[in-house]
Amino acid sequence: MSQEKETHESYGTISFTRVNGAGDIPLFGSSINHQNVIMLEVMTAERTRNLSRDWIHGNKVILQAVMSPAQFAEAITSLGQGGGTPITLEFVAGDEQRRRPPPAPRVREQFDAEVHESMAHSIEIVDELIEKTKGTVRRRLEILRGRLESNLPFVQEQFARQMDRTVTEAKAEMEAYALARHPQIAVPAMTRQPEALPPAEED
Repeated sequence: MSQEKETHESYGTISFTRVNGAGDIPLFGSSINHQNVIMLEVMTAERTRNLSRDWIHGNKVILQAVMSPAQFAEAITSLGQGGGTPITLEFVAGDEQRRRPPPAPRVREQFDAEVHESMAHSIEIVDELIEKTKGTVRRRLEILRGRLESNLPFVQEQFARQMDRTVTEAKAEMEAYALARHPQIAVPAMTRQPEALPPAEED
């Protein structure tokens, strides 16, 4: 039986692939690195008619991107909500080479800088008050200044260390859960069994 190949500028395919153990990958819109990601591929396609059915085949890659399991779940369960789910582009048609990965997450460094900036501003205010006061109030302000300079940085550092440990533990749990659940989230209807027909009544 002859095969008929058909192409059209509007024909395309989309696929999602689970990629495990790819190393610590930084992703756009995520505050942690990931070892497990979901890869999205959009390709041009052709249709072949053979054996009385249509066979769809992807051809040229138009877009390749990756996302975390949590981003994948958000994308397919939040249709029409917000400004879109972040993804990390790896290749787009027309590129001469694959795109560079995004910068590594700097959430802790950003919070550290913001805390120190806020503390320095508070110390400046306290210093201005110290210059304008005397007696007991001045001594209390000096004690407060000392605590701001010594105690708060220590507490902030301990909090950051604990958060690092908590994030490491939570990341493994969340990614394992999302990877196990994402096929069920994406295609629940495909796994649903058809309802049995009622038995026929005898005449």
